Amino acid sequence: MVDYVNIHVYTDGACRKNPGPAAIGIVFLSAKGEFIAEHKECIGNSTNNRTEYTAIIRALELSTKYCRKKVSIFCDSELVINQINGTYAIKNDELRVLCILVKDREKLYDSVVYNHKPRTNRFIKKADKLCNEALDGAY
Repeated sequence: MVDYVNIHVYTDGACRKNPGPAAIGIVFLSAKGEFIAEHKECIGNSTNNRTEYTAIIRALELSTKYCRKKVSIFCDSELVINQINGTYAIKNDELRVLCILVKDREKLYDSVVYNHKPRTNRFIKKADKLCNEALDGAY
């Protein structure tokens, strides 16, 4: 079902404790803001930053169902977005490996853009709600 030239994907990762039980939430929209799909998934124990990276990696994997041209990723973690964009150095080896995985998944598309959005954004809130639904259902 690859129908879109450009999609917007909102991601969030949540942990109950840090580290602790973790989940990701993803909301897929057309560039015009039309709802396409959503995804929630428990990912075991993780840290906050690892969970945010995992949400982006999974979003890039799942987005291939809807688009192969341009994907705009939105996330509320300023640290993760700035690391992926190369604005911040990545000092943690584990996060460096996750960033490499993100860059590898980018190859599935013509263009991927990463943007920080505040957690007050309605679609980030929806992604966060999906995280909590996944965690509530699993524990």
